[in-house]
Amino acid sequence: MGPGNPMGPPGGYGPPGGYNPYQAPAPQPGGMPGYGPPQPGGYEYEFDAQQNQIISSAALWARILGIVLIVVGVFSLFNCNVIQFALNLIVGIFFLGGGSSLAMVVNTQGNDIAHMMQAMGKLGTAFKIRVIATIVGVVLLLVLLGFAILLLTAAAASSR
Repeated sequence: MGPGNPMGPPGGYGPPGGYNPYQAPAPQPGGMPGYGPPQPGGYEYEFDAQQNQIISSAALWARILGIVLIVVGVFSLFNCNVIQFALNLIVGIFFLGGGSSLAMVVNTQGNDIAHMMQAMGKLGTAFKIRVIATIVGVVLLLVLLGFAILLLTAAAASSR
């Protein structure tokens, strides 16, 4: 129909130069779209003062939780609980990193979305590790409880 495109609208219709606003953006050199410094003429979302205050508070509490988890992990070494130490250390480090990335959203300009996504990735990893460790702990506890009930039942049956 149109010039160079038999299926398109006839010439004179549609956006100039074949630009399609519904088309996916072209990949940016050096990485994924939306990451890195804003492109000339591009648009990068900046959070306003109220949003920055909320993000700043979340950053503070994420870093405090990271420090608390690391300290609790160190104290768990006094009980020779190496697994608890490792879990708290790893999760604490991810919370510290997530809190730092959230602080970067507030303290920098021109890269809020990239910093926010980095924070979400780190915090998401911390949550994932904690959930998996909790599920493994509950399953082990249930197995041990079942084994204890089996032993008590066997001991009661043999004493008759």
